[in-house]
Amino acid sequence: MSSRLTINGLVTLDAVAPVRSVRAAAPGTLAAGEGTVVTVASLCAFSARGTDPHMSRRTLRLAARAAALGFTCTLADESTDSPIRVDVVSPGAVATDGTDGAGRSVC
Repeated sequence: MSSRLTINGLVTLDAVAPVRSVRAAAPGTLAAGEGTVVTVASLCAFSARGTDPHMSRRTLRLAARAAALGFTCTLADESTDSPIRVDVVSPGAVATDGTDGAGRSVC
């Protein structure tokens, strides 16, 4: 896989997918007159100045997750007069092979 596809895939997954998902669900949720929109960002969206040497390079992931966070927070502000509730979940570190955290405690 080329680095260009990796970048596009990462941004699509972390930044574009939440927008598309909300856009797809909005008509039905509004028609129901109630509902909750939940997106997933990450605590890494708040770690731009982090200096932990154990954290992998995260520039693109941080930017994409920050976009998801900004989208959701703005949507929540714009939905205050709506019966729709908007929340974002921002989990912390998860030990996986893809995050170089395999075998390391994250709790």
